[in-house]
Amino acid sequence: MGLAKRPKPFRDSSLFVLGLEGEITGAEYQYFQQVMELEALDHRRVRFVLLSTPPERHDSDPQSVLDRVEEYTAACGLRSFDRVWLVLDVDSWGAKKLSEVAQQVRGCGFSLALSNPCFEVWLLLHHRECDLGFIVHTAERQRSAATKAVWRGNKAQISSDAVLSAWGKARALAVADGPNLRWPSCPGSSLYRLFEDLLARQAWRGGAPEPS
Repeated sequence: MGLAKRPKPFRDSSLFVLGLEGEITGAEYQYFQQVMELEALDHRRVRFVLLSTPPERHDSDPQSVLDRVEEYTAACGLRSFDRVWLVLDVDSWGAKKLSEVAQQVRGCGFSLALSNPCFEVWLLLHHRECDLGFIVHTAERQRSAATKAVWRGNKAQISSDAVLSAWGKARALAVADGPNLRWPSCPGSSLYRLFEDLLARQAWRGGAPEPS
């Protein structure tokens, strides 16, 4: 597997390594490509490395995503101020597999951002007015396609304000879930925690959204 380009040996910015389920044509990769272009992201403080699923391998399951991330981090040598996030969906993989991978992720010192049922939930939260109730009543095998249909494709035209909107809504859903759930209830996403990590490193200008 061809690894992403290694960072320069001397640098002041934090490296955010993101392990993604999708390929470079998928929603996750396209979304974070746009995030990297937002004015709110301080490129002096943080750089993203996106590790997508190679199209020739089709291994997008959580264990394969973790394996790719471990391969990259072992090769490039991260520093103490770098961060690693796995961006995964709850749908399709099952509680047992997710629990096993989540335990490995914690053991590696990495972080986990889960969307339930699928990444498109996080995209939908960027809309000012969005009713996610239809997801709860959609059959599991049809959820991803249904959310993509509402979103109208993989390419999310986002702004810093839209990210703040999604961030605040996802955090409010997490508060409603309570602290005892292993991952977000359906619908929900813990991707807001990744942006809070950026904020904590002073790499996201403008601060966090106001509490709902």
